[in-house]
Amino acid sequence: MRFLFFCALFLLRLFNSFTIETFFQPDEYFQCLEVAHSLVFGYGYWTWEWREALRSAIHPLIYAIGYKGAQILLSEDLAVRIAPKIVGALIAALTDYYVYKFARVYWQNDTKAVLSLILSVCSSWNWYVATRSFLNNLEMLFTVIGLSYWPWHQYRLMLLLQASFYGFLSCIIRPSNASLWGLLGATILLKNYMNFSRLMRLLLSLSIVLLAVLSISAAADRYVYGYWTFPLYTFMEFNVMKNLLIFYGSAPWHFYLFQGIPLMLMMYLPLYLIACYRRRSHLLVWYGLLVIGVYSCIDHKEFRFLQPIYPILLLLSADTLYHFRKWRRLIITTVLVVHVPVAFFFTRIHERGEIDVVKYLRDEESVSSIGFLTPCHSTPWQSMLHRHDLEAQSWFLTCEPPLHLSLGTLEHMKAYRDELDLFFDNPKKFLKDFRRPWPSHLVVFEPMVSTIEKNLGQYKECSRFFNSYFHWDSRRSGDIVVFCRKGK
Repeated sequence: MRFLFFCALFLLRLFNSFTIETFFQPDEYFQCLEVAHSLVFGYGYWTWEWREALRSAIHPLIYAIGYKGAQILLSEDLAVRIAPKIVGALIAALTDYYVYKFARVYWQNDTKAVLSLILSVCSSWNWYVATRSFLNNLEMLFTVIGLSYWPWHQYRLMLLLQASFYGFLSCIIRPSNASLWGLLGATILLKNYMNFSRLMRLLLSLSIVLLAVLSISAAADRYVYGYWTFPLYTFMEFNVMKNLLIFYGSAPWHFYLFQGIPLMLMMYLPLYLIACYRRRSHLLVWYGLLVIGVYSCIDHKEFRFLQPIYPILLLLSADTLYHFRKWRRLIITTVLVVHVPVAFFFTRIHERGEIDVVKYLRDEESVSSIGFLTPCHSTPWQSMLHRHDLEAQSWFLTCEPPLHLSLGTLEHMKAYRDELDLFFDNPKKFLKDFRRPWPSHLVVFEPMVSTIEKNLGQYKECSRFFNSYFHWDSRRSGDIVVFCRKGK
């Protein structure tokens, strides 16, 4: 029965995964699929984070296994196209399943568990994000598995160790998740500090589990990087000691409160707020709020950074829905009326040009080289192109951080100009001084079309793809346009 239940969830997430035709953020490709593609097929772009060994290899290795398995059964081109979709659907389906299990364990109520699952499946945010190859989705999966094993109501060492295994894994792949697991661990230690023998057994057992996780991580890193390294240290050195994380932008402290949580929860927001008030004595409420508080203190903020605690928000929302028995059907109907169009728009319409243009370049025989005069990593690369013949002569603008700095400050960041900044500061001068070979095809966003037409007379517009009605980055607004060399 459980197997059939999971298969149904997997089929649903497969449909979800294969119907996504839009671009969200570069990390979906450049922090996972490019590395996985390189491991299996021998070529792909490694960003500076991978060249500097900042990231755990566990995440792309999972997708590399997916590529390899699909390659055995299918043609290489088909394997490249569908393997990430299948792996993403598997991760999302497992997350849905463990949201149900977590709710059942925590609330000790089957109806609340079912409602939590319904909210997970009907979430427009999950439909948009959960099947993509983001590290945060794997982080969310490991977290919710750990929470489903956590001994919420009675101390049980084996359950605690199982939960800790997944908790340690989630922290290895993204160290900031230690804020949640540190709070959970502190709670257990405070409850048992008077029982010395139990405390010693617990600490010894946790040490063994941690050693096992570190061994798995070290083996994965050794395989991917080709040498022994400890990405957790380099990650902390870059983000904490040097504070270079602010190179990728900073947001106000209230970003998650007034943008992140409302956008991720949408119609669930009133349910969650009511639960926070009604269940204010529950530690689960405070775990979520404290993690949001910790993340709010970090300069660089993104919506998906809250993925690990999203199941907690869903469980609390489901608790409120459970108590609104008379209004439950109306609430769920209202959720669907709002969430389905939102999910459709963001998975099928908004920013689809960034995917469509790469498919065009992949399949167009006249393309012998490509140049992207766009904000860096605005489209997928070889993980979708899968054309080795384009590797040597193709390029895109880069945005490498100032790794030479010993400490990142806002003043340093404003003074530093990467290649992307130099282009948008003075496009005419940049194009005149450009030192790379001009390709057969150039890709730009609509705001740069007139600049290309005025300064590069050897090119003409040959294709155009709708991308967005609106965009937070004005440089990416409008259509995405392909220019071809005249005569091609």
